[in-house]
Amino acid sequence: MKKKTTFGIAAILSAVIIGSGGTAMAADVDVYAEGAYTETNLVIYLYVDINADPLVSAGVKLAYDKSRFYPVDPATDPAGSAPTAIKNEADWYFGTPDGAKYPYQDPQINTDVGEVVFINGKIDENAPTAGVTGARKLLGKVTFARSENSTPDKDAATGNASGYFGVSLGLGVVRPAPDVYANFVSTSEAVLDLTGVAFPGVKIYERGDANGDGVINGADRSAVVYYMVNGGVAYPWMDCNADGIVNGADRSCIVYKITH
Repeated sequence: MKKKTTFGIAAILSAVIIGSGGTAMAADVDVYAEGAYTETNLVIYLYVDINADPLVSAGVKLAYDKSRFYPVDPATDPAGSAPTAIKNEADWYFGTPDGAKYPYQDPQINTDVGEVVFINGKIDENAPTAGVTGARKLLGKVTFARSENSTPDKDAATGNASGYFGVSLGLGVVRPAPDVYANFVSTSEAVLDLTGVAFPGVKIYERGDANGDGVINGADRSAVVYYMVNGGVAYPWMDCNADGIVNGADRSCIVYKITH
């Protein structure tokens, strides 16, 4: 895979990786993706739950069936048929949270095979060993243009979209020995790729299907109201109007979908 040279993540993290010997220590990182779709697009959000030592790097690959999304023929217009991808630079950055942040590798999109690779890292100049920790830490998002007019091919009960994205996510970069690439590295110098990372599948629901039951009705309006009052997890499909916030505007968006 072609790498950008502006600020190489591998070079920055080499001091952390050296000494680990590539041996995974006890760790628990769950990597998963959730998507929300409309008639025109599907946005996939990639998250990690970091349940043990914080991470200084994370590498994830989202493979997709390129025949399912393209609005144009990828053979004749690969640029026009490509998805767009943005990494989360609020949590993953090199520099300082409120000051200078140094550019590093953007998400890599390969339209020939149908895959998007995120290589994320964090080195905070004010706290170099802090890493990233916590639940539902966003790695980034990928936006696909939909070429289908029908309901996406997914499991109605679970939202599983293996028809589009396969059975699971995967490691961002995989290389044979001796050039093994460390995707997931913790602040305790553990390389977690082989034993410390779980990759469930990708689930998707229509925007406005706030409770994820496959139908947009009054129960979804109630689910948004409950979230606004009580808090909880803001799933992407709760964001009916796709503005990045779950609030009263989404309740109104759901009502509009129900009545129109």
